[in-house]
Order: sequence, then structure tokens, then C-alpha cells
Amino acid sequence: MERYHINIKRIAWSDPKKLVFWFRYLFPNQSYLEIQEEDYVLEKIKKDFANFVALIFERACLDKIPMLAKEGKLPFKPNKWGKWWTRNEEIDIVAYNDRTKEIIFAECKWSIKLVGLNVLRSLENKTKKVNWNIDDRTNIMPYLPGVGLQRG
Repeated sequence: MERYHINIKRIAWSDPKKLVFWFRYLFPNQSYLEIQEEDYVLEKIKKDFANFVALIFERACLDKIPMLAKEGKLPFKPNKWGKWWTRNEEIDIVAYNDRTKEIIFAECKWSIKLVGLNVLRSLENKTKKVNWNIDDRTNIMPYLPGVGLQRG
């Protein structure tokens, strides 16, 4: 039985997204690939690929925060950023500045469909649960009117 050999360290160093793809789709389907059932594996990938891209897109948005701050494309320069979550809820990007007490909340949605205004309303509600300077902060939620949003 032939096994696929891969240099995990090299892939992880060159592009972590490839490593995620490998472990999500190729590694668990190695047996199918060995018996040349590529079409079956490809169909499985196609069914889930939008979820994979959404995950990578969220990470790419978060990774862009330092560059946007450096280029002055954010309303302030955050000194900390990341995701926020509880057992039941998540905010894709939370970036804040300890000194100015400004905080950005953002959702990153990858979709071929327009995103409903309910996503913005949900974000507004979730921001109230973030216990960081809750009584003494300036909330910022980047929003471009009419771009990628629909009522709902």
C-alpha cells in the first residue's frame, strides 16, 4: 500500500493554509486517494469548501489588522487584537487600544450571497457582552452602507 509522504514542517512554514487543507480534506481521505477515488474525494471537498474558505477568510482578515493599523486605515492604532468568544457566541475581530479605550468589533463573512442586516444587529448585541472597559469605551463597527448587506 502506497502512502503519501509530506513534509509537514515545510508546508506549515511556507503556507499554514495548505496544512489546514491537508488535514481537513486529504489526510482523512488518504485511503480513497490510494485506490484512485479522486472524484469521490473531490465531491466531499466541494460540499464543504465554502466552510473552509470562510475559515481561511476570517483568519486573513484578522492577520490584516497590523498592516491596516500601520497604514493608518483604521480609526485608531490597536495594541491588541484577536477573536472573542464565549461558549455560544463569537466575534471574528476585536481590536482595541488600552490607552485610548477605543475598540473595533467586526464580523468577517465569506459568502456568495449578500449578508443580512441581522448579522450587524447580532454583532451589536454581542458587543454588549464584551467586558472590556464597558462603561468607558468607544465602540467602532466598520460598516460600508449598501455594500454586501441586505435587509433581513
